[in-house]
Amino acid sequence: MIRIVDTPQKWLPKNTFSYPPHQGLNPLIEERAFSYFTTVDVDSSYIYIPIQWTQYHCSNNWGNDKEKIGEIQNWVNELSSKYPGEKFFTIVQYDDGTLVSIDNCKIFASSNSPKSPKSETTEYIPIPLLSDPHPGFPKENRMNKVGFAGRNDTHPIRKVMCDKLMGIDGYEFAVNLSDGLSGAFRNIIYDSVFGLSPRGYGPTSFRLYETMQMDAIPIYISDIFWLPFEDEIEWDKAAILIDENSIDNIPRIVDNLLETGEYEKYLEYGRMVYDKYLTWDGTLNQIAKIISK
Repeated sequence: MIRIVDTPQKWLPKNTFSYPPHQGLNPLIEERAFSYFTTVDVDSSYIYIPIQWTQYHCSNNWGNDKEKIGEIQNWVNELSSKYPGEKFFTIVQYDDGTLVSIDNCKIFASSNSPKSPKSETTEYIPIPLLSDPHPGFPKENRMNKVGFAGRNDTHPIRKVMCDKLMGIDGYEFAVNLSDGLSGAFRNIIYDSVFGLSPRGYGPTSFRLYETMQMDAIPIYISDIFWLPFEDEIEWDKAAILIDENSIDNIPRIVDNLLETGEYEKYLEYGRMVYDKYLTWDGTLNQIAKIISK
């Protein structure tokens, strides 16, 4: 069984936030990881730090409570003396990461966490930004070429995307809905071949992985591509990767893939990738594999 740092209970809270909305109060990746690594036998030289980062930071002024952050920082600073010569790992979904520096630690993160201090012995490793699967099924004959439902104000790229692509024939948008966004997203993406997945506050988006779960091809638009497991996943075969200056190229790329039938290859590869790597179990199994090397 993997070794686990004895962590104060106050840093192990249960999830109390319903985000994304369809997720409800179901466990986030940190809580699922704690359950996983306390039950699965993993042979590793790393010691697990099970802090529930997302719930803790969201509950304490969205990570802006400096006193609370300082308390965790002081605690992790003592780990080197408690476990001399040892290496650690932790798992974090929170967009701004752990918000503390942890020496000799692999941090499996859903964001590249620019606000988190990093020592020379800290390594941030991308993992997917996951949520529970959406209910429902994709339509056999899809009416939309491209679909998007979400906010356009979490990053400037989203507004540019909407300004350039809204109104194109075959492109379905639902933007900044006050209610029913999850339902609109499902209705649109289950009826679309491609799903726009622009970055948000962090460099990635739930939309990237939700779109794959819903058997559509994500168009990931970002200035920073935060992609997990690149040593095993050929992401340019599963998604269309578009930098912030190439949004105008999307209609041409989409039409070419539809006309040639090449989009089917993306769907086939994406299904394999999702099933193997991008479910809760798939991601946790991959993390276990990495720390077992």
